[in-house]
Amino acid sequence: MSINPQSRLPKEIVRPEDELLLWCIREVSDRERAEQINTLIREEVDWSKLLDASLQHGLVPLVYKSLESCSAESVPKDVLERLRDHFRKNVLWNLVRMRELLELLDLFARNGIQAIPYKGPVLSAMLYGDVSSRQYSDLDFFIDVSDLQNVSGLLLSEGYRTDSFLPKNRAKFSTRTREQHFYKNNALVEIHWRFAPEYYGCRIDAKELLQNLHPVTVEGREVMTFSPSDLIFILATHGGMDGWGQLGWLYDFANLIEMNREADWDLILSRAERYNIQTLLLIGMHLAKDLVEVELPPEVANRLQKDLKIEKVSKLVQHHIFSNGESEKLSDFMLKINLRNPGDRVRYFFGRSFVPAFEDWMWVSLPDFLYPLYYLIHPFRLTPQYGPRLFKQIIKGNR
Repeated sequence: MSINPQSRLPKEIVRPEDELLLWCIREVSDRERAEQINTLIREEVDWSKLLDASLQHGLVPLVYKSLESCSAESVPKDVLERLRDHFRKNVLWNLVRMRELLELLDLFARNGIQAIPYKGPVLSAMLYGDVSSRQYSDLDFFIDVSDLQNVSGLLLSEGYRTDSFLPKNRAKFSTRTREQHFYKNNALVEIHWRFAPEYYGCRIDAKELLQNLHPVTVEGREVMTFSPSDLIFILATHGGMDGWGQLGWLYDFANLIEMNREADWDLILSRAERYNIQTLLLIGMHLAKDLVEVELPPEVANRLQKDLKIEKVSKLVQHHIFSNGESEKLSDFMLKINLRNPGDRVRYFFGRSFVPAFEDWMWVSLPDFLYPLYYLIHPFRLTPQYGPRLFKQIIKGNR
C-alpha cells in the first residue's frame, strides 16, 4: 500500500521519521495505521533520528506501542529495545511524579491553600486512564497569586530550590509574569497564577474556571482539576505560546477535542473570543485536523472555512514544529507574534521586548527603588539573542 497523498505533508516540511511519528498519533483505524507505518519503514527511515524525535516531541509511549503492535518484526531489534527501555523508564518516572503530586496536594491542603493540578499525571489520567500513555517532565499547579509567598515558603521548607526567588521585588514581578519554578531531585514543579504573561493579552477568567472543577481519579484517589471543556482554553493557550513545539501537546489537544465532542462548541468559541484567545484556539484546531486528522466539530469547521488567515499561520507553525530544533530565535519570536490577534501583536512585541522577567532579576539584582531600570535591562539582556539575526535580516532586506 502506498502512502495516502492527502495525508503526506510536503517533503520540504517533514522527514520520513516525522511522517512516521504522525502516523503513530493520527486518529485512524489500527489497520490503516499499521499499513502506513509499514510502508514508511520500507522506505529509508533513520532510526537514530526517529528515536531523537520521539523524545523531543514527547511521544515515546505512543511510538513504542505503535511499532510493537504494528511492525515489531520490521523494526531493528536494538531500536525496539531502546524504545522499550525509554518506555519503562517513563512509566517509572510518571509513577514517582504522580506520588509527588499527591504529597504536594496534601501539603497545600494542610496549610489551607487551594492548588489545582493540571497537565502532567492529572491530564494523563483524564485522557488515557493510565500513567503509561503520556511523557511529561513537570508538575503544574494553579494558585491564587496571594498564596504565592506561602507556597514558596512551603516548597523551600520541603527541600525544593528555586532560581527565581525574589525576596523584595516578588510582588512587582509576580504581577507581570505567570509562574515560578521549583526543583528537587532533577524534577520540576511549576506554580502558576495566570495562564499567560500579562502582555500576551490572554484574558482567561481563572475565577470562572475554578467554579467548574472536575474530579479525576489518580492512583485511586479523587483529585479536582479543570474541566475538560475549560482545559481546551488552557491547552490551546499553552501550545500557542510555545508554537506547538511538541507533537505530544497536539496529541493531547486532539484527544481533548474528542472528549468534548458533545460540548456546546458555539459557547466554547464565544468564551474563547471573550478570553481573547480565539485565534490561538482556531490555530490549535486547524493543526489537530491537519496533523492528527481529528474530525472537528461542525461549528469549528465552519469558522475555519471563513478565516483563511488561520490556515496560513497554521502552515507557519507546521514549519516550526518540524524544524527539528533548528528554528532561529528571531523566527520563533516572529511566529509567536503571528499567533496573536492582530490587535494584540504590538502589545506582545513590546511586552516581550521590554516587560521585566524573573530572568532579569537573576541577571542583576536591584533594590526596589531602582525597579524601573529593569525596563532597560530586559531589552539589553535580549540583544545578544535576537540582535545579530535582526541586523542580518535588515541588511538583507535593504539589498
